[in-house]
Amino acid sequence: MNLGLRTLSLSVALCLFGLILAPSALANGNSQNAPKYERYFGIGLHSVTYDEDDGLWGSAVKGETEGSWGAYMGRKRNRILSTEFAYHHLGTYEPSSSLEISAGNFSYSLRLDLPLPVVQPYVLAGLGVGFARWENSWGNSDSGTGLSTRLGLGARIPMGDSFSIAGYVEQFNYDIETSNGNDYEQEFSIAGVAIEFHY
Repeated sequence: MNLGLRTLSLSVALCLFGLILAPSALANGNSQNAPKYERYFGIGLHSVTYDEDDGLWGSAVKGETEGSWGAYMGRKRNRILSTEFAYHHLGTYEPSSSLEISAGNFSYSLRLDLPLPVVQPYVLAGLGVGFARWENSWGNSDSGTGLSTRLGLGARIPMGDSFSIAGYVEQFNYDIETSNGNDYEQEFSIAGVAIEFHY
């Protein structure tokens, strides 16, 4: 079983776990323990490391780290379960003066929070669509999209009812079929911080 299939299996397992756990949390919840907000929006800055040998760019940028950004919005379903839609830019790399490569990912995820008073750890898992592209100065290019998985760990520090600060590490895997008919695996790791606004 390759890495992409293992990651997909783990994502599905975590999503199913969240769906099973959600009704129980709702049944045990009461007005005192209800979340103080229903929706949130976050903006994050992160470092991205490209980890794949067999990706669209081969070893051209393997191990390179770039600064990038992401944004997400979510809704609390109960005290522990949230659903979240996100976009993560996964870097723009220039391994040479004649080559530019970039990638990004859209995802829909389940997030499970441990609602502690000061620091609130969480895990998340989701599915989405990833894309990657390269282009050189001679006009040659290739690009593609494919099903992606997103796995993450993080912790939130509430700063009152209106916003919180979060730190996170996440991994994205996807297989893409490019416009030239080639299949590649893409793998990215990110680590960053975000500000979440609650409403």
